[in-house]
Parts: sequence; C-alpha cells; structure tokens
Amino acid sequence: MSRHGDGTYLEAEKYLALHSAPVIPTNIRIDPEEFNLVMQEYQYAFRSWGEKKKHFPRYGLPLVNDNGSMYNNPEPVCYPLDEWLEHLSEEDWVFDRDFTVKTPVFEHPVFDPLRVFDGYWARSCILRWDSESFFYPHSDTWLPSPILRLWGTTDPEHARFQFDRDYRRPDTPGLVPGMNPDMVDWPGEIEAGRIYLVDTSLIHTARSIGDHPTHQFFLAVHTDAYDIMKSVLNTTISV
Repeated sequence: MSRHGDGTYLEAEKYLALHSAPVIPTNIRIDPEEFNLVMQEYQYAFRSWGEKKKHFPRYGLPLVNDNGSMYNNPEPVCYPLDEWLEHLSEEDWVFDRDFTVKTPVFEHPVFDPLRVFDGYWARSCILRWDSESFFYPHSDTWLPSPILRLWGTTDPEHARFQFDRDYRRPDTPGLVPGMNPDMVDWPGEIEAGRIYLVDTSLIHTARSIGDHPTHQFFLAVHTDAYDIMKSVLNTTISV
C-alpha cells in the first residue's frame, strides 16, 4: 500500500483486483425483519440528508461519526460531503476516514454480522428515502483509494444501484466534467439484507422507486481492512 494523507491508501492494482465486478456479494447478511424493527425504534434519529435538496425525501441515520452521538445537529455524516465542505476553510475539511466512532444504534445485535470490520469503520449511515428519490451521478473515491464501500438494501424491489453504462471513472479520457452519464441499473440480483462490496470509484448513483420508505446500508471501511474484505467475498483474489 502507498502512503498518502492520513494513512495507507489502497493501490490501484489491489483495488481493481478486489473489485472484479462493480457489485460483489459478501457473506454478510443483515436480517431484514429484525432490522426494520430497529429502524422503527430509532425513527426519530433520522435527519434530512443535507440542506440543499430537502424537496427529496432523503434522510440519514448515523452509524459512524466523529463523537458517537446519535443527535448531533448538524451531523456531517448525514450530508453530501461536498455540501458539508462548501463553507469550510481547507484546513477544516473532513473526509470519510475522519469519522471512526460507532453510535449506539450500530452496537445493536442486528448489526453483529458486520463486527468483523470493527476497528476499521469510516463514515457510515443508514439511508431512508420515503418515496421516489435518488443521488445525482457521482463517485465516492479515487485510485489509490482511502476507503472500501459496502452497500445493501432491505428492499431490492424498490431500491436500485446504478452505474454509468460504460463503467467509467471520472478521470476517463474524453469524459466532460459535469456531463450527465448514461445510468443503468446494476443487472445482477440483489438479495434483501445482503451486504455488497461496490466500486464507487465508478460513476454511480442510487435510486428508490415507489411511494413507501426504503432503507439502504451506506457503509465505508478503511482500506487497511483489505485482507478482511477478501475473507468475506465469495471470490478468489491473487494480490
């Protein structure tokens, strides 16, 4: 691994070997029925996903932040990071790996299958979208990468993960910044409660459809968890 910033970043060769497809199932699964009961218990801890696009019914529940509190106001892990950084001086900027403290809800037994990553967590939350909504196309990381992204949903019929049709990264030659990529649903099967490793160095988005709430797991781990990540994937990785 190469050194950059606040710690080790995962080299492109290892990152690409780990992400042999844009979406890869792990052997980790959260029980959807138990999870839904926990979300009812913590329904008042969700807060709007940023301030700029409140016409979208997007909410976040903090799982990993900078102090372990469920009720920070405002809460940067429940913001688009670009919006959070907008009014900060550069020396005050924060990124995924600056958030490392689990909140009480993340200690609930329903999340026990994820404890394999304890000690490596970065900015993480549960997304709740109360009707049709989406994220604009974007990427979460770059190469070498500081994080590995995990994603899942308890309602795959109404929550979709989408990628640019040609699986392009933002630095793809000829890709004009700000252009609207051609987004398509990930064609593979998504299992309710299954946790997936997703390649968010690619241009991607998530979308909900229908008129009822959907939940998504929006999780990040430090790239020092590389060997652990290999152990939970159902694939063979040689590097």
